[in-house]
Formats: sequence, structure tokens, C-alpha cells
Amino acid sequence: MDRQSNRWKRIPTALMLGAGLLLAATACHRQAPKPLPHHSIDSLREALQRAAATSLPAPSLANHRFDLTIKPEDIPAKAAEITSIGKEMKGTVLSSPSSDSGTSLLISLPANRVADFARRIGETSVPTAESSELPVMLEIRITPSAE
Repeated sequence: MDRQSNRWKRIPTALMLGAGLLLAATACHRQAPKPLPHHSIDSLREALQRAAATSLPAPSLANHRFDLTIKPEDIPAKAAEITSIGKEMKGTVLSSPSSDSGTSLLISLPANRVADFARRIGETSVPTAESSELPVMLEIRITPSAE
């Protein structure tokens, strides 16, 4: 009785093996894909060139962005002032020079302090936080004014 039950157990395995071999054999005889017509390649090339020519804005880590334009000689003092206000409000501040001879600041503040921070740096548009539990990232770009 054991021999017969073992035979019946081997049948599904043999069927699956046969099906796999059949699939492998038919896959070998498939035709190679046809090349794209010449006009499709040209239109694809043109679309890629248009996409490459289109510039995308740089991604930002910040939730909100403020742009300040001041005299070039006042930029370091204003950056120092904003940095001290951010630290005073229990925030984290990163500063870096920007490509336009200005300064960029990335500030992480507790959500409940964002409105007060914006007022203290002289911004009239005060961002509202979506969640009071998460810190809010602010980007402040200080650029030189054209004199």
C-alpha cells in the first residue's frame, strides 16, 4: 500500500516538471522583437531632447520658504540675527552660502513656534503647521538687492 501511495504523490511533481519543460521549450522558439520604425526613434529622440532642455526647480527639504532681499553688506548680520532667533526658539539652524552671493538658512523649529519666528524676522505671511507634533522645516534665502 505504501508503494502505491508514493506513486500518487509523485504524479503532481511530474506534471509540474513537464509543464516547466514545455514552457522553456516554447520560450526558446519565440521570435525576436521587431525593431522600432525610424520615425519612432526620431520622435523619441526629440522628446528626450525637449525633456533635457526643460529645467526643473531644485527640490527642497523645507515646508515653507521665505525670500529676503537686503543690501549685500547687511547679509552676514541678518543671517546671524535669524540664526540666533532660531536657536533661541529651540530650533536647529544650518547655514550655507548660495550661488547668488547670498545666504541660505535651513531651520527646523517646533510647530508651535513657527508663527512667532516668522513675525520676529519680519515676514507677514505666517505659515500654519499641519501637525503640532512634528518639527517644521523653513528655508530662508537672503539675497543681495540690486543697488
